[in-house]
Amino acid sequence: MFFNYGWGKWTIATGETPLVSFRRIGNWMLVLGLAVAWLGFGWPGWAATAATAAASFQLGRIPTASDNSTVLLWAYVFLIFSFVIVLVGKRIARTLELWNWFDILVILGFFFVANLIFSSPQHWAEGIAGYFNFGYVPKDMDVRMLGAIVGYAGLASSLNFLAINYYRDKGYGAGALTGYIPVMIGGGRVSVSATGKMMRLTPENLQRFNRWRNLLAQEQILIFGLGGIVGFLLPGLLITALLPRGEVLTAWGVAAYLGNALAKSWGSVGLLWGLLIGVLVLVKTQIGFIDMLVRNTAEVLWQVSRVREWARDDMRRVYYPTLIALLVWVAIALNLTAPFWLIVTSANMANFGALATVPVLLYLNRKLPRELRMSWPLEIIQIVFMMFCMYFFFSVVVATLHIW
Repeated sequence: MFFNYGWGKWTIATGETPLVSFRRIGNWMLVLGLAVAWLGFGWPGWAATAATAAASFQLGRIPTASDNSTVLLWAYVFLIFSFVIVLVGKRIARTLELWNWFDILVILGFFFVANLIFSSPQHWAEGIAGYFNFGYVPKDMDVRMLGAIVGYAGLASSLNFLAINYYRDKGYGAGALTGYIPVMIGGGRVSVSATGKMMRLTPENLQRFNRWRNLLAQEQILIFGLGGIVGFLLPGLLITALLPRGEVLTAWGVAAYLGNALAKSWGSVGLLWGLLIGVLVLVKTQIGFIDMLVRNTAEVLWQVSRVREWARDDMRRVYYPTLIALLVWVAIALNLTAPFWLIVTSANMANFGALATVPVLLYLNRKLPRELRMSWPLEIIQIVFMMFCMYFFFSVVVATLHIW
């Protein structure tokens, strides 16, 4: 939450998206930031895992490795759907916002109602108390799983900076002066600035900046922070209420277990709803990650004057070819390993990103006028966040390589 706030404040103050600002350190840092982004988001794990839920409905059972062709077919369908979502509307950020509102209301509504039905008061109390109990580690736990949970708790850990460019596209603060990425169908050409804009430090502008800053803080605390805590609790409660503790879930069927558990109480309706919710959760995430990676890649390419000349000042000419290139890559990556482990791999890379993103944020914060900077306590929190992410990332590396 504080990490998001720090980068959001930078974008509101300058209208410049976080990854583009890496260039202020050097082009090498811009390339490094883009590489970290692709390592974290350039995997099709969410669509692939959603495909296992769809395949489960088609097959009438939990899929296995022998059903790979069926799973791949559904994964391709969901990837194509992800492409279609970002084709229509006026601006891509608004199209995704509308899709997410629908998706989240359906998902959270389902989990809330289902927990009222299946989770006992004691189970609710145990789940809430879990937020205040520390130190318990299950026996024989896979460290990669714990690292993945940390990496994707609260969107994508240190890779959240890639999502901050939505503040620019929504016109927050100085973002209203630097343009936004329009969609292919229904959007007109919009001039997008390659760099940010710095306001004059007049009393009126500072007052306006503080209003935007307060709105940013409210969004991060009330919607992202508190919303994330509720978002962690509800699915965890329902799964532990429906499935026996200690049951081993296979990587090929993890997205289908909810539907199969609900089928025991609600029959075919429960099976369909459980599988549908699994698909919505995973596909929503895949769409968001695809767009974040493509838009940030397009922003980096936009720094090259020849690219802007070739695109005739139309960002869509860069965004959509990049999107197609990413879809080709993820179609290939679908064949590399079991769908669920694609998620685990990318989630652990989300922790690694802190090694680059936090120092850059601290450097850029010191380049701002004093009136616009983060306070020193917030800077310390950023350092603690980086150490937290690095602990889990290197724990995964050590365990994977059997160094310790």
